Amino acid sequence: MPALFGDATPSKFYFGDNAPSKLYFGDNLIWTAFTPFTEVFDTAGTHSFIVPDGASSLDIVLIGGGGGGAASSSQNGRGGGAGAWAGTTLVVGTDIQVDDTITIVVGDGGSQGTGSGGSGSAGGSTTASAPSMATLTALGGTGGSGQTASPSPGGSPDNYTYNGETYVGGAGGSASSGSSGQPGTAPGGGGGGGGFVTFSARNGGAGARGQAWVRAY
Repeated sequence: MPALFGDATPSKFYFGDNAPSKLYFGDNLIWTAFTPFTEVFDTAGTHSFIVPDGASSLDIVLIGGGGGGAASSSQNGRGGGAGAWAGTTLVVGTDIQVDDTITIVVGDGGSQGTGSGGSGSAGGSTTASAPSMATLTALGGTGGSGQTASPSPGGSPDNYTYNGETYVGGAGGSASSGSSGQPGTAPGGGGGGGGFVTFSARNGGAGARGQAWVRAY
């Protein structure tokens, strides 16, 4: 037996100033409050999130893909940059409506630099968009370019705290003399630079993909 107000099922009830989490009719459970959840988008490419009925707000957190590391030449290649973070909160019913579709595009990691001194490419940006909201963008990390005297690891995005929740970033790929740069770890780690070795170039490491989280509560 659902708890109805006319033909509608309310998302909240109040007894004075108190909001209960459950309602019973005798021994029968007739209504429960909305259970918060977080959906994670951890594959590069395009995804959809449909705004659920009962949620009052959405937190959207994004990180861009990490940049690829440069190959070595006469010195070590530079590591790629870490993906950037971005976050926003949408109020359901004001900023966005129930059943609206939010399009999430998760940026891929940048490709590694190859050959003698080849640059890594930039990581792809991660975005969230809908007709009723401004596009939220987390930029991809810069590609590693040029040479450096010391082995240059990829950039690490660290962790990101938003509205009391911690979102975990990846780590930059390592770099060492005489070895190819290691790939960054997801999400958002930059690839390490290629390590210098006499008469032979070493490739950079690939950047890691980005990621998106949507927390409904």
